[in-house]
Amino acid sequence: MASSSVVHSVNVPVRSISLPSRLQLNSIETEVNELKTFGVSLCSQKTQGGGVTICADFTRLAKLYNNIVEVIQSPHTHRTLRHQQNVKPVEEALDNSVRLLDACGTVRDLIMMMKEQVQDLQSALRRRGRDSSIGNNIHAYISFRKKLKKNIAKSLGLLKRLECYNNNVAFPIFDVDCHLSRVVKSHKQSNAVAISMFRFTLYMLHGRVPKKDVKIDARVELRRLETLPATIEGLEEGLDCLFRSLIKIRVSLLNILTP
Repeated sequence: MASSSVVHSVNVPVRSISLPSRLQLNSIETEVNELKTFGVSLCSQKTQGGGVTICADFTRLAKLYNNIVEVIQSPHTHRTLRHQQNVKPVEEALDNSVRLLDACGTVRDLIMMMKEQVQDLQSALRRRGRDSSIGNNIHAYISFRKKLKKNIAKSLGLLKRLECYNNNVAFPIFDVDCHLSRVVKSHKQSNAVAISMFRFTLYMLHGRVPKKDVKIDARVELRRLETLPATIEGLEEGLDCLFRSLIKIRVSLLNILTP
């Protein structure tokens, strides 16, 4: 019943797409596939070994989103998405963008909390050395980690629901525009990669929570904490970069729906 309206509503031929746009979309699809493979390996690791890698790949994912924004803002894609029968996928992507921003913000907030606690404990360990009173600071840190563990469990549940939502979003088939189908598919797959990276980061933050009744050597604990700030700093920078890119995506989608 909608076949006639589809034919009349889309009047931009596929051949009008410029060569640079096609090449950029090819590059986006290649990058998405590489990051998808990385995301699968992250889900199977659930360890702290990939900390340095994921810091860099958050920035890499942010650049990928920026490239998608450029394609969305290109004249051909922008005009086609504005047509009435293409509004629904734009609205769904816009709704999903809010969920992704919330998830990114939550992970970033947890990392900042972890950073503050680690810095406080490091200062106490360096200041007091072998003083027995350092045990109070360590126990306070352990208590924080247990609370963090509960927050992480809650956040993982939210990510699971976000993943289900992203997977269940209907993928439209634009019979007259293969280019548009590729753009929408790349965006959806990029969202799936972001969710995988958020999940892995939460697993890293979770770590192992020591028991309060276990005697802790202050010097050993200090050496263990010395490796954390660099990873946390890298995660914070990567997530900041990604957050800004997700905002750009949302603004671009809003502009499509704005008369």
